[in-house]
Amino acid sequence: MNRLMIALVLSVGLQDVAHSQWIITNLHPEGALSSRAYGTDNGQQVGNAVFGSSSGFRASLWYGTSLSWVNLHPGGAAASQAYGIHNGQAVGYVQNDSTSYARASLWESGISTSVVNLHPTGSDIRGSTVYGIHNGQQAGNILLEGDYSTFSLATSWGGAATSYVDLSGFTRSVALAVHDGVQVGYADFTNAENGWRQRARLWSGTAESEVDLHPDYDVPGSAAFAIHNGQQVGFVGSIDVRHASLWRGTAESWVDINPAEATSSEAYGVHDGLQVGYATFDDVQHAVLWSGTADSAVDLSLALSGSWGNTVARDIWSDGNTIFVAGYGFNNATGRDEALLWAKVVPEPTSLGALVIFSLVARRRRIRAKGNVNRG
Repeated sequence: MNRLMIALVLSVGLQDVAHSQWIITNLHPEGALSSRAYGTDNGQQVGNAVFGSSSGFRASLWYGTSLSWVNLHPGGAAASQAYGIHNGQAVGYVQNDSTSYARASLWESGISTSVVNLHPTGSDIRGSTVYGIHNGQQAGNILLEGDYSTFSLATSWGGAATSYVDLSGFTRSVALAVHDGVQVGYADFTNAENGWRQRARLWSGTAESEVDLHPDYDVPGSAAFAIHNGQQVGFVGSIDVRHASLWRGTAESWVDINPAEATSSEAYGVHDGLQVGYATFDDVQHAVLWSGTADSAVDLSLALSGSWGNTVARDIWSDGNTIFVAGYGFNNATGRDEALLWAKVVPEPTSLGALVIFSLVARRRRIRAKGNVNRG
């Protein structure tokens, strides 16, 4: 199969994935005031659910259904959140009481008592959070008490509080995801002298390895939210207007994937060449799936039944047979955010090849027929 044929197979495959039937599962647990799913991996999803109080976040785990909900919240804690999961290990934070800072946390299995405190010791370290995990490495930030304020430092861990590595290079920063030892996030927060200067960053385990992903383009800010197999996703733009963005390890590789009619967008997850996030149309956020270009955007909110407001896709994972997208949406009927899981079967490559060949033959026949008519 030549390059043109391969490209056509991929193109038709992605179109088939986009337009075939999505299966939607509402993960919202019974009795919760709200819920959100932030991460998915190998049939599991993580996020939060709120019970009894609008500030009582509970780290949550699902196995693909609302009835499978597992409360990861440690007993006696004030709040907790789970942001990422890989190989059965979930990460996020636990807040011990309402007046304390968050503490970076790792759940080694799907039970609340398996939580490991990753918060580093130090008189000037106030808080910490883990946002991403892959193969036993975690990425997040610590909050350090400075002379005039508390500021964030991008941080990497290897499964224990003592394993933390400062990625910041003495800049204000956050690491939001990790894959195969490479972390992504952003650095240089709002600065009173220079204005908004947030810029997407990539690290390879050390502060010295930092790569600035911010494109050579007249925009004030950017951030990278996720990474997988050499692709990074996030946004480029301003505080008010953002464009979902895709990188391949350098600032020069930046691709703007904001859909043409969208006023703003961000990409939060990436897996095997597919990206997810949201795009804003008519002041409403719509969960979106991309395959590397702005034109490839698929509105996932259209697959939902009922009445929904803002919807957001936060993470994507595939086992090679099925694509899974985790996120949430505002259910207008219930008046709350509800965790959602989209799933779609990936078409067989052999059937895609046959479909492409059929399409090519049909197209050539149409061209010949059209030519005969024009010559007549």
